[in-house]
Amino acid sequence: MDMERKAKKVVRTLQKAGYQAVFAGGAVRDIFLGNIPHDYDIATSAKPDEVQGLFKNTNAVGKAFGVILVKLKGETFEVATFRKDGNYSDGRRPDSVEFSSMEEDAKRRDFTINAMFFDPIKKKVFDFEQGQLDLDNKEINFVGKPIERIKEDNLRLLRAIRFAIKLDFTIGTETWEAIKKNAHLVNNVAPERIREEFIKMLQLGSPRKMVNLLFNSNLINHILPEMVDLKDSPQREDFHPEGDVLTHTILVMEKLIGEKIEVQIAGMLHDVGKPKALVIEDDGTPTHKGHEVISTEIAEKIMLRLKFSNDEIDLVKNLVGDHMRHHVAKKWKKSTMKRFLSLPHFEDLIILNKADTLSASNDLSDIDFILSKVNEWEPEIIKPKAIVSGHDLIKLGLKPGPIFKIVLLEVETEQLEGNIVNRKQALKFLKERIIK
Repeated sequence: MDMERKAKKVVRTLQKAGYQAVFAGGAVRDIFLGNIPHDYDIATSAKPDEVQGLFKNTNAVGKAFGVILVKLKGETFEVATFRKDGNYSDGRRPDSVEFSSMEEDAKRRDFTINAMFFDPIKKKVFDFEQGQLDLDNKEINFVGKPIERIKEDNLRLLRAIRFAIKLDFTIGTETWEAIKKNAHLVNNVAPERIREEFIKMLQLGSPRKMVNLLFNSNLINHILPEMVDLKDSPQREDFHPEGDVLTHTILVMEKLIGEKIEVQIAGMLHDVGKPKALVIEDDGTPTHKGHEVISTEIAEKIMLRLKFSNDEIDLVKNLVGDHMRHHVAKKWKKSTMKRFLSLPHFEDLIILNKADTLSASNDLSDIDFILSKVNEWEPEIIKPKAIVSGHDLIKLGLKPGPIFKIVLLEVETEQLEGNIVNRKQALKFLKERIIK
């Protein structure tokens, strides 16, 4: 029994008991768009206790808001009683709910295209807010007065952008004006919720539309103000014929569609420090020396603010901080090259470097040179096992301390250069060159 059939069974059970029951929200929207819903939410006239009385396996986690989770043969469905919401004093959840009618329930929903209902048994549509018309017109509109929907839940500012990206719809004039005028209200949203919407937007694979909507709606000024100055920030035309830093950033993001989220974020933020690093030389040439360092600091600040995990932050910092290193690869010693190839984020870094290069000069020679070394050297040559350890240093008379790291690093360098190939040579090097 597939998910849709199970969802219909829940609806049928409720209807046989004498209650209204319909599919609601996103499932109805997806059905009308010809897409397969990822889940089926069910709305009903049955009260929470009545829903629980009809099904053996339920969870009352959302009972205060009229929501009961019904589990049926491995699937879980959210069954919500038609309701009217009270005030939203926290800008997120209603202070109270009042059970009501299907029509009243439609009025509390965010967008018209999410406010439709469908009876899968009688094949009947209930559309009180012109959702079908907006689907036909490919337009995102808030239900009722936009400002009221925004004030109820400030996250809807970002959700409107995400749905416009996801469905490739435009945003209706009244809704768009309300978003622009009230963009500042996104500052009331918890950082974790902003992060979730931000990630969902990136995963939709339309970075150009995402960036344009965030900029044009004024939301960028509040969720990612560090990116504002990328627009119209100049670059050297010989290295960046594509234009300003924002144009370059969008091109990089487009080439990273589908990559892991940390790589996509690194692509979005890899040059975020360029405006601060900008220097106009005497001949009028813009330069950005050390921008990768500034970009790393800014990327960390942004990700900390949005409550990303330490692992996610570390990976993005490493990618942003290292994204310029490949330009001098042909001058590296063997040891430097091998350490670079051994970086835990090496593969992700190459992906970022390629996207960066193909969005600018198009000269992949430095990257190709690095990759030739991957093919030239075996893994055990690139990252050989350590020949000596701290125990050996102690036996030679050194006291444990910071000097250990320095000494072992020197031995490792000689090993990577090919000057030391066995333990005997390593111990001799320690005695002759370091211990004495």
